[in-house]
Amino acid sequence: MNNFSLHMYSSFILRLSLSQVGPTQDANSLTRKSCKKKGKVGKADQAIAYIQKLYAIEQHIKDDPPDKRYDYRQTHAKPILEKLNAWMEKSVLTVPPKTAIGKALVYLTNQWHRLVLYIDDGRYPIDNNPAERAIRPFTIGRKNVSANPTTYYP
Repeated sequence: MNNFSLHMYSSFILRLSLSQVGPTQDANSLTRKSCKKKGKVGKADQAIAYIQKLYAIEQHIKDDPPDKRYDYRQTHAKPILEKLNAWMEKSVLTVPPKTAIGKALVYLTNQWHRLVLYIDDGRYPIDNNPAERAIRPFTIGRKNVSANPTTYYP
């Protein structure tokens, strides 16, 4: 998410007094990008496995009402998040921060409070992809205007 998008998203959150659910998909993407060695199981593969389990849980409960999603998340997702957090805290101490997996771990550590927020309310989605998709037309339009202002301002 670029700075303009983040600013718009954050201002909507503040205006509506909503909780800002973390970008789980961003964490997943960063860990996937840090997988370079094919055929070997590394730290990134471990993180991806945890995140895939979380998304599988969400797929299973996507049509349930919020109270059932909350209960199911508390029972099934919370233990996975606790394992992911323990793995993350251990790994962030042993991985150089300038490497791809190191950058992913730093991001995951910094965003952790937002990433786990969704398990506390069955109405929250696991990630903020719907919000990012909703503001994408505004950010694309802004980029088009800044790239060629004479087209829009004769």
